[in-house]
Amino acid sequence: MNTYQTEYFFRIGMITNACLIAALFVLNSTFISNVIILLLLSFNFYFNRHNLKRFITVKYLVCLALVFSILVGGMYFQNSAEYSRILQLAILFLCFPLQLYSVKYMRYLLFIVVAYLFVIQLAPLLSLNFLTVFRDSFYPIEDNVWQYSDVTELSGLRDSRFGGIYYNPNIMGQSMVLLFVIVLRYISNLSLLSRLLWALPFVISILLSGSRTAIVAFLIISFFHFKKYLNRRSIAFIFVFILFALMFYFEDITNLFQNFRSFNLGNLYGEKLSSGTVKLEIFIEWLAEILNGSLENTLLFIFGSGVIVDQFDFDLGYILQMFGFLGLTSIFLFIISIFRKTPKQNRYIYFIFLISIGATLIINFRFSILTFMILSMYLQPQLKNGR
Repeated sequence: MNTYQTEYFFRIGMITNACLIAALFVLNSTFISNVIILLLLSFNFYFNRHNLKRFITVKYLVCLALVFSILVGGMYFQNSAEYSRILQLAILFLCFPLQLYSVKYMRYLLFIVVAYLFVIQLAPLLSLNFLTVFRDSFYPIEDNVWQYSDVTELSGLRDSRFGGIYYNPNIMGQSMVLLFVIVLRYISNLSLLSRLLWALPFVISILLSGSRTAIVAFLIISFFHFKKYLNRRSIAFIFVFILFALMFYFEDITNLFQNFRSFNLGNLYGEKLSSGTVKLEIFIEWLAEILNGSLENTLLFIFGSGVIVDQFDFDLGYILQMFGFLGLTSIFLFIISIFRKTPKQNRYIYFIFLISIGATLIINFRFSILTFMILSMYLQPQLKNGR
């Protein structure tokens, strides 16, 4: 390949990366949008095909598990296997790591994406009705079960959650965590103050979403990213600042953890009808049924069905049901293999998998692409410099 061709493919690759990141966060969930994302992903794979030989053993093990899930699932569910989802995952695994570039204009693009998501999320709070109308028109939803009344005073935030373009506040919070991890990679050479300013809208957005798994993941990732700047004095200052801010916000600081859902982490799996408890009960019920000893259930447990039947709302349940124990084991080995090759100073980003406790990273169409992009970004000490 001559110099001109190298330069051409380099520029096309950078543009494709930028468009893909923006599309994953901004485009709506229509069929056309999904086709655009798949086309952009295909371009990335084309420029990235030289990585097929990396992690070759675990890649083929995963793909073998995916094939078995289709074959076994086809015996009992006929043609209902989710081929498009399985094909997407197979391509993601085979072409890992994705080729990503560090270029100056990516910061501007990321700033626009963050501002776009953040302002639309704030629209109900700030009574920006035109943005709410825009969201309802461009991001239509059949049944908005997350509709919340307008907040007319500051104290109303305790019982309100804001989902932005995603409607679902949990998806909003988890999306912002993934976007935050991507942003950290592109601003790693900026000053501490600049990085803190970048982090501010993420703090506000994730708190307003009320997603507890997103809050925990964000706090842990932020701690490891900024820990080299922390000392006893700075930690004490941050603690006092947060305490006074909360005292200003809440009339009775003693009721903080009872009144504000975002901080009410204790009942995630504690209350009888809490979201975590319901998901866990559904999973245990399915697991007890699939392990009843019949030949069909044994095959489905080992190899999976290639189709989603039950609504677990977290990765473990979906992966076991779709790809079986063989698929779950091979995906786990794949992640462990990547983790071992990731520089030690970057391994903290694997805390994004905390999101899998209450949501999906591997099975979700867009989150899976973002997850593989993040793992690719941090697999190398630095992103390849742009021109």
